[in-house]
Parts: sequence; C-alpha cells; structure tokens
Amino acid sequence: ALRPALSYKNEGGRLEFDAAYRGDYRYYARQTRDEEFNHDLRAHALLDAMDSFLFLEASDVYRLVNRDRTLGDASEDDGTTRLGQQTMLTISPYIAPRFGERGSARIGYALSNIWYDDEDMDSKDIHRGFGDGEYGLSSTAALLGGYSYTVEVSEDETVDRHIVYAGGRYAYSENGEVFAKIGPHF
Repeated sequence: ALRPALSYKNEGGRLEFDAAYRGDYRYYARQTRDEEFNHDLRAHALLDAMDSFLFLEASDVYRLVNRDRTLGDASEDDGTTRLGQQTMLTISPYIAPRFGERGSARIGYALSNIWYDDEDMDSKDIHRGFGDGEYGLSSTAALLGGYSYTVEVSEDETVDRHIVYAGGRYAYSENGEVFAKIGPHF
C-alpha cells in the first residue's frame, strides 16, 4: 500500500483557504483483487466579500463511504468492496450583521450537492436556510438562538425539517469553550 498526502492552508487578506488530500493505492501481489486507488479530499474556502458583512463559503469533501448507510462512517480498515466514493459540494452565501457591541447574527442559505461514483447510490441536493444569533453577556459568556429550514431532495423522496434552538456558550480559556443548545426538530 502507498498512501501519499498533501495539505495547504492560507489565512490572509479576505480569503481563507484550507485543503487536505490523502490517496490510498493498494496493489495485490497475488492478484487476488484488482489494484485500487482511492482518494480523500477536504477543501474549504471563506471569502469576506464585503467588509465583514457579506461572506461566501464553499467546501468540497470527496471520501470513501459505506454503501450501506446503516454501518456509519467508513474507516481505513474497512474492505473497499463495501465502500463507494462520495462527493459533497457545499456553497453558502450569508450575511453577518452586528447589533451594537454585544449582538451578532449569521443569516444565509446553503446548497449541498451529494453524489456518488456508484450509480446504485442515490444522489441528493440539500437546501438550507438559516439564522443564528448571539448576544454577549460578558467577555466569556453568551446567549445563543437560531432557526433553520432544510429540504433534502433525492430521486425517491423529499424531506423537510425545521430546527429551532436556544442555548449558551462559555469560553473557559483562550482556545477552549463549551456550549449547549436545546430545541425541537420537526
């Protein structure tokens, strides 16, 4: 087995970009199986399009997943006969208005397109509108609240979902925080 990997990160100016690639080439010396070359790519970009108010976020994840979704996430130890390559491309424009010194929000839309190399697996589109708010109680504590509406469209069905939540966040150190959210999903 040969496993090349490459990563890149850029944080500067108005564009942040982060990408990581890992390949997995397997050659079977006794020819018991065909050789395999699988890929894992995770890329994320965030563009500050207008003075920390209007943003455009994009991500792409290309990875191996179980053909049987009830088995959960795939691991390196799984045999590739049960796995398929999945691509999930997401584009999300949103605004981030501020309300005085303590209040902020994030309001936007996200479109995710999920498809597979295996034609037997169902591709789908996910449309999500969202609004999240935060009100700072102090330099370390804040109240949270939000709502999202999601529609998942596949060849066989359409599913919609509402999520409402309220909660709080506490920053216990410079690089650490805990948060809790509670609310219905319907």
